[in-house]
Parts: sequence; C-alpha cells; structure tokens
Amino acid sequence: MKKSIYEAPSIELVQISTIGKHSILNMGTSSVFEEVDDVEKLLNEYGSPLFLLSEKILRNKYNEFKDAFTEEGIETIIGYSYKTNYLPALCSILKEEGAWAEVVADMEYKLARSLNVPGSKIIFNGCYKTEAELNKAVSEDALINIDSFNELELLDRVAENLGKKARTGIRVNFMMGNMPWTKFGFNYESGEAKEAIEKISKKKNINFEAIHNHSGTFNVNPKMYSKSTRIIIELAEYAKKLGLNTKIIDVGGGFPSSNKLKPQYDIPGGSKYNETTLQQFSSAIMRHLKKAKHLFNNGKPILILEPGRAIVDEAMQLISKVVSKKKDANGNQSVVMDAGVNILPTAFWYDFEPKLANKLNGLNGNLNRKNKKNGNDHNRSVKMYGPLCMQIDSINESVNLPSVELGDVIVFSNVGAYNLTQSMQFIQTRPAVILLGPTGVELIKRKETWRDIFNLDTLPKRLGKSNGAY
Repeated sequence: MKKSIYEAPSIELVQISTIGKHSILNMGTSSVFEEVDDVEKLLNEYGSPLFLLSEKILRNKYNEFKDAFTEEGIETIIGYSYKTNYLPALCSILKEEGAWAEVVADMEYKLARSLNVPGSKIIFNGCYKTEAELNKAVSEDALINIDSFNELELLDRVAENLGKKARTGIRVNFMMGNMPWTKFGFNYESGEAKEAIEKISKKKNINFEAIHNHSGTFNVNPKMYSKSTRIIIELAEYAKKLGLNTKIIDVGGGFPSSNKLKPQYDIPGGSKYNETTLQQFSSAIMRHLKKAKHLFNNGKPILILEPGRAIVDEAMQLISKVVSKKKDANGNQSVVMDAGVNILPTAFWYDFEPKLANKLNGLNGNLNRKNKKNGNDHNRSVKMYGPLCMQIDSINESVNLPSVELGDVIVFSNVGAYNLTQSMQFIQTRPAVILLGPTGVELIKRKETWRDIFNLDTLPKRLGKSNGAY
C-alpha cells in the first residue's frame, strides 16, 4: 500500500477569486515618475498616449521576488513568463538579471532565442506545440512540459527521429476552488498524472526531469501553492518507485502584483497585500519541499517559478491626455481619453486609480486645483472613457479627481502586465514605449502608424493600382 505524505488536518476558508485571468492585488507602489522631470516634454517628443518602463523598478522587482523564494540547499530559477509582456528590451533586462524564459508559443520561443537565451534555459509550456516546434526545442535542449498523452507520443517520435533524448516534464492539474484550472495538463484526482509518469518510464527517448503545475492567476491564497507542492512531491515519490529521478519542482506563476481588482471580481472583503505576502507564498512551498528534498535531483532540488505580473506590473505606467469633457443626462461628469481598452484591456478587471500629472514636474498625486469662488478643494467623481467607437470602452466608472481640463495629462500606474501583449489595433494605432534607463530616456518601441496596420495586406490589381495608395 502506498504511503502518503502526512499533514495535520485543519479546517480553513479557501477564498479563490472568480476572475479567470489577469487579476491582481492592491498595494502601494513605486512610481516611474520619480525618474521623470517633464511629462509634457515626453508627450511632445513621443506622442500621447505613451508607455513608460522603469528599468530600475523592473530590476528591483525581479530581485525582490527571487530573494523571497531563495533557500539554502534549493536552487531557485525564475522563468519569466514572456506572455505577460514580451517587449524585447524588458525580456533582455530580465535575462541580464538571470531569468530563464518561460514560453507558450513558437513566437515567444523564437524571441527568446533571438535575445540569446540558450535553449537549455527555455521552459516550453502550453497546450499546443507543433512537430516543427518540438523538433527545434528538443534539438536545443529546452525543457518541454508536456500537456497531453498526444503530445507525449509526438515528443517521443520527434526525439527518436533526432536520436536525442527530450528534456521532459509533465504538467498536472488538480481540483481546488470554484474554478479550477483543469484545461491544462494531466489530472491528479483521476490518476491521469500517475498514468503519464508510468508511460514516460517506458519511453527510451524521454529524459524525465520535471513536474509542473500552474493553477491560475491572482492566487491570493498561498494554500494553493501548498497543495500544489504536496501533490508534486507525491508524484515525485511515485516516479522514484518507477526508477525516475525528478530534478525539478515547477509551481508556475499566478503570483499577485500591486493593483486593485474591481469589486465584482475580487474576493469577499477585498484582497489584502502587505510586505510579507511574498514570504507567505514562499513558506507555503518551502515548508513541504525542505522535508522532501531527497526525492528531487539526489537531494538537491531545483525550484522553478514562472512569475509575470509580480515582476513587471509595477515597472510600467501609461500617460494619456484628456481629449474632451462631457456631462450625462444626470449632470455627471465624464472625460474621453486618448487611451482606451485598446491598449488597457485589463481595465475590464482592474479598478485603476489614475492621477493628474503635474505639467511642470512629473507626478503629484495630491495635486488639487482650488475652486476660485470659495477656495475649497474641487474634487469630483469622473467617469473615464477611451477613444474607441464602442460603448464598452470605459476605463473607470468613477474616479475622484480635481477639476479636469481639456489637455490634462492622466497617469495610469501598474500597467506592465498583459496590456501590451493583449492590445488591439481597433481604429487606433498603438503608442510608443520608452525606457527610463541609467543613461536617460530610450525609445524601445516606436509609435505605430496606420501603414503598420495594413502592412500585411495585399490589394489585387483589379481592385486598384499597386502604387502604395493604401
């Protein structure tokens, strides 16, 4: 009879956010505007709206995260989640800091290689990998976390044809909360995960290395990682009985960053975050792993973490201008910005708290214009819309701001995660991105033009002249 890892029983309330993707927590953050002298000058040179990336904050957030998960006797590797923000400059900075690349598609894989990330430091996840993609990944010694039995057979065939063993891990899923992430990998409760390990133990072309789990996003409760770690340990124990030596425990990403969910997507009572939060997540993993080190890599386990927003969200801000003011039938104030959900898609889930930017000297979050008649603070609730011809292009239903005037600059903080990678080209071109680096301002993504949008189109000669008219 199989021995189970014992854990003292407890009764607890498990709060899992109901949002399916891209939710984050509320905490105080640093501001890139500590590095900016003149906001108006930047907008005049690069256009509005404009993304700003702070290299200093990015590097600090990376090291802060890694330090929280560093323990003696355990090798910790950060595999940065490229899908979160795959700006080449951003990925290069994190590579300099020591991050591996966690990719989920051929586009991201090729980007990592173009940035000189060696194949051996690429973690290839995702539920769809083509034969050609697997052929390249195996050839270059990438770690491939398989997602299905079909993929296992394909990978085995690819490795056999290459005459080379494939570095392989399995992704597992388990039941926890109201919306468990069961789309990806092999299920634990049904025994599918153990069946996958059994099949791998009989494959001559598979070099089994890792057990991987990623159970969602905005995992506010560290107990999600506690359960994930315990399940991986149990599976590593089972693999050991079959003659397989697990080297890597990979608990994925989903760690929170400093932002605020809209109440309808948040947990009851609102999510909480403080300076000990990362350590709570680390403890949830390490307290189990330290007791089971003998199961991994001959007593020297490798812990892989795949954070995205926890590192990049705070490092980026967006500046945008007010292009018109309106009042609805009830006299409520609203403004239209030149930035909308086309470049801030996470506004559907996040309760951004924009601020007015001082036109002369960076950001002043407490900037209050005085009412000229009575001298009282003139703050009011304002609804913020974007420029798209869609009613759903609403950034914030109600935000308190001083009296807003046409041309005022509005600052949106903590926008580094998913906004660039999920942006769209619907009727508006996308903005430039500048890097605030040690030598000053550097352009790392130019402003899109209308020709960029139509660059892939071809106009048949019978419909018009091929003279560059479109």
